[in-house]
This record gives sequence, structure tokens and C-alpha cells, in this order.
Amino acid sequence: MCVVVKNLFAREVIIAIIIILLLSIGIACNYVHNTTLSDRGNNEQPRSSDLGLSWKTPLYPNEVLAEPQDIKPILNNLYSDFGIRHVNIDFSNPVLAYTALLEDSFIYLGTNETSVSYYRAYFTGETILIGHIPGFYLNMKQSVLLDSKLHVFVSIFNYDVQGIENILVCINLSDNTLMQYRNYDGSIAGVPTYAFDGNLLALKNVVDLKTITSFVEKVDVYNNNWQRLLTYTIDKNTNIGSTVLGLCSDSETICVLCYICSGHDNAETFLKVFDRSIDELMSIRIEDDIHDYVLTSFIADMQLYGEYIYIYNASNYGFLGRIVNGKLHEVYRGRNFELSQSHSGDSPLFYTRRTNTVFTIDNENNSLNEYKMQLGEDYSIMTILSTDKTALIICYADDKADFAYLVNRGNISNVILPCK
Repeated sequence: MCVVVKNLFAREVIIAIIIILLLSIGIACNYVHNTTLSDRGNNEQPRSSDLGLSWKTPLYPNEVLAEPQDIKPILNNLYSDFGIRHVNIDFSNPVLAYTALLEDSFIYLGTNETSVSYYRAYFTGETILIGHIPGFYLNMKQSVLLDSKLHVFVSIFNYDVQGIENILVCINLSDNTLMQYRNYDGSIAGVPTYAFDGNLLALKNVVDLKTITSFVEKVDVYNNNWQRLLTYTIDKNTNIGSTVLGLCSDSETICVLCYICSGHDNAETFLKVFDRSIDELMSIRIEDDIHDYVLTSFIADMQLYGEYIYIYNASNYGFLGRIVNGKLHEVYRGRNFELSQSHSGDSPLFYTRRTNTVFTIDNENNSLNEYKMQLGEDYSIMTILSTDKTALIICYADDKADFAYLVNRGNISNVILPCK
């Protein structure tokens, strides 16, 4: 599905944008599983807090969704040679998403016949059930680590409002408990989350009968403060206005992919860069070739690494670019070209899913180093989690058991994973 192409009439442009936003509900999700919200305690009541914003923020009190408990260990270190450790994972209950790699464990979202839950699997062999997500609908792949707490937006089906609600889930890594922050705003499912200046940034979209509104929201989790930093709106009737296709940030800057409409067949996409004060630093027009390759589908992930920017869409096309002299230049593009999930911001690890190929950035030559790992017969990479020093590589093959390995990133160029 094309987001917008040139020479579309106004009505077609608006319909295309609405379809892309709504398709994000199905395309960007890891899993769809509806349960009832009756699991919540009957004494849970909403409260409104005036947080010094120009609008009220209805917020549910933080609650523990489930007490931590020990369950049957599913992870065992079988051997450790050449910086490689085999991780034995029981895949009998589907893993919906691998969320984060930590020094002593990893976090994943799993499911069984009755619930969708977050788990923490330690490399000592113990696995902890952190908590359930009642009414789970979908989650995006991004998460933010702040002060030993892992934050991710999750979309649930709220039977009270008969619709989707986006909640901010907080996993406390100190005691393995799960809390939630709630701020109902009518946004559609699928909220990417990023770290910025000690806070969270989220991109949300609201669609009504007259307008499409995109806004970048800053969440101060320490004070329950929710603030809209940037707001963009398109009028459906006049086809005038703008919307945000993607968002990313680092400690100092915010980048948004802004789609600007100024009439029936006049629309362009710009990469806009803002500083901490939300002053615009630069605006880069996205060339047609790049737009047509990676911006013609819902943006599932977008990351910023200094002058490098990575974009991945729901059609499984990945793009890595470099900002030089006010222009975005291509470094690499490819089908299934993905970025490992990591909370280490300076050393991204890329890979091509369904192959044995991994990549790192060569800062001296402004290019990518490409490495071919040796995997077991018929096996390829399913997904990778990483830190600055370690990578958790999940390998799979049709009609065979999956295998997982911890790999020292310093040895990534000559890795051999037997998958047996």
C-alpha cells in the first residue's frame, strides 16, 4: 500500500493516509490476542490530574499487573567456546517478541492459551513471569531503558470504551514487577517509543471525521507528566496540512518524517530535525527514490545514530542513510535489512533476516562492514538482540527446532553456530 504518490487527487491522498494509519494496527503488530479487562481489580478507578499542561491528563494509578513468580527454567548455558554460548529455549509457548538483552538475562513477550505475558529469562537457568497484559492487542518493537526500568507502549482492547487504548508498560528490572501508566487520548494502535533527554518520546495518531492529527508526546515517567511537543494536522476536506510518518531521537535531537500537503496534487516528505528546545535545526527533502523505496508503507522502526538514520517499513524494506551537508545520502538498502534491538546507542548491529549476514558501521569509510556467519545446514537468522559487547542470535529453519546463541560481538566476523 502506497502512503502517497505524486499526482493523487485530494480525496485519494486522504484515503491513502487513513488506510496506512489503520493498516498499522495489523501490519506492525507482533501478535493479536484479545482478552477481557475484567482481570483488573474492581477498585481500580481513573483519576484526573492537572499536571500543569494545557489539557487534563486522565491517568490510572500505577498497578502491578502480576506478582513475579518462578516457573520451570527454560534457559540453560550448555557450552562456552570462542565467545559463543548456546542458549536452550523452550519454544513450546510462542515467543511473540524478543524485547531486550541485559547483562544477565533477556526480556521477551510470550503467550499461551490464556494470556500474553512478559518474561525474564536468566542465563543461570531461571525464568521469571513478570506479568500479564490483559486485553493485549499489539506492541511495537521499540523499548526505552531508564534507571533499571524498561518502558514500552502496548495497545490493548479496552471494553470500557469499546476500542483500542495505548498504555505505557514499565518493567522494573530491580524486582521483576510490571506497572502501567494510562493516559487515554483516542490514538490508534501502534505507538513507537524513544529516549530523549532523560524522558520518553512517543508518536501517536488520532483520526476523526474531519482531520488526521499526529503528535509527538514527551512522557516524564518520574512525575507522570505528559506533554505534546509537536502537533501536525491534515484537513480531510481541503487536503491542506501535514502528518508525521516516523519519529526517532537521540540524547540531543528529535527527527520526524513530515509529510506536507498543500493542495490536490502537491505533497512532499521532509526529514525535520529539532533540538531540545524544539527549535528546528534543519529540514531535508526526501528524494523520490528514497521515498518510493522505504516510505511507501507504514514505518515500523526508525533510529538515529549521530549522522546515520535507519528506517524500516512494514513491507520489510530497510534503509540506512547518512546526513551530510543538509542532504540524506544512501549507505545501504535491502529487503529484510533489520536492526538488532538494543539500548546501547553507539554501536548498532544490522542483519538481513533469513540469511547469515550481519553488518556494522565503518565510521572511517562511511560504509558498512559485512560479515557472513557460518550457520547449521538450512538455518538462517530469525532475530538479534544486542548490547555493545554481546549479541543474542536466534536461528531457525523450516521444520526444524530453533536455536539461540550468545555471541561476543568482537568475534562476530568469524562466528560458527552449529544449530544442533
